Amino acid sequence: CSLLGLTEDEMLGRKAKDPYWHFLQEDFTPMDLDDYPVKRVIATGENLQGQVVGVRRPNCEIPVWLLCSAYQKFDDKGELLQVVVTFTDITSLKKAEYEMGLRSEMLKHMSQGVVLVKPEDGRIISCNPRFEQMFGYGPGELIGKDVTIVNAPTEEPPEVVAERIQSALRLHGTWNGTVANIRKDGTKF
Repeated sequence: CSLLGLTEDEMLGRKAKDPYWHFLQEDFTPMDLDDYPVKRVIATGENLQGQVVGVRRPNCEIPVWLLCSAYQKFDDKGELLQVVVTFTDITSLKKAEYEMGLRSEMLKHMSQGVVLVKPEDGRIISCNPRFEQMFGYGPGELIGKDVTIVNAPTEEPPEVVAERIQSALRLHGTWNGTVANIRKDGTKF
């Protein structure tokens, strides 16, 4: 009940179209009354699992995000007694999801090239468009490739340089240095 900003006594007997409810869709737009959990279960006659619902509570600007399930409960004669609705608070999950999306957008639009490499095996797991452009690769083309694909040979082979960097990262959590690079077309820089 506290998730919705109501006490248990205030909850009992409320109707789905009660003006108190301020349910939101995931895009923050008001949820249509027909999409409210109770209304959907009654209309379809089917249980509801995993509906994400935002709830605006009085005197609280930030909505609470809930994962909702609902089912019908019948009496011995098969008459609908009530619709039982359960809510799980996923507000922190939605906040983390939003922040990850924000970081992803920031990374995508940075003017610097950024690459994320899996430390265990040196495989590229992510890079932003600027990095792909700098090295002459198309979107997603570097994903799964060994990071040495962008390291130019010097007096040390790229694999040796990569191992030295990975070793420093494992031991110290950081590495600082310069690496000769090579574009897809073979141009060194």
